[in-house]
Amino acid sequence: MLLGTYQNSIDAKGRCIIPSRFRADLGEKLMLVKGYDSCLYIFTEEAFVEYVNSRILNGSDVDKNSRYLRTAYFYGSCEREVDKQGRINVPQDFLDHAKIKKEMVNIGTLDRVEIWGKEFLEAREFAGELDSRQYMEAAAEPVKG
Repeated sequence: MLLGTYQNSIDAKGRCIIPSRFRADLGEKLMLVKGYDSCLYIFTEEAFVEYVNSRILNGSDVDKNSRYLRTAYFYGSCEREVDKQGRINVPQDFLDHAKIKKEMVNIGTLDRVEIWGKEFLEAREFAGELDSRQYMEAAAEPVKG
């Protein structure tokens, strides 16, 4: 299970260490994806396929938004292999997307790992955007039909 929060940094060659607690569950071949809200996702191959099938490929090719979502999602995805030191190489455009300058935060969210630029995540926390109570309350409200 991918759970926990770990901090690390990107090195001069664009590599980051995958926390050892996550490596056991992720394996050696990973899918790196430009996620929503300026973060990166790391999936196992199996979890990536499941995520894509349930959330990305369920639209029609006739629908323009579905086609664009599919293109954008796969354009922002790449396969990575974990080296012997437990690192992956993160392309510069992925680092830019996640606003990672040097320090990063890895958050296990059960089915994937989210990677955030530490400064960006701290700014969101300071702005109150990471107060889970407001989201739990909104999710608990009945849907109006």
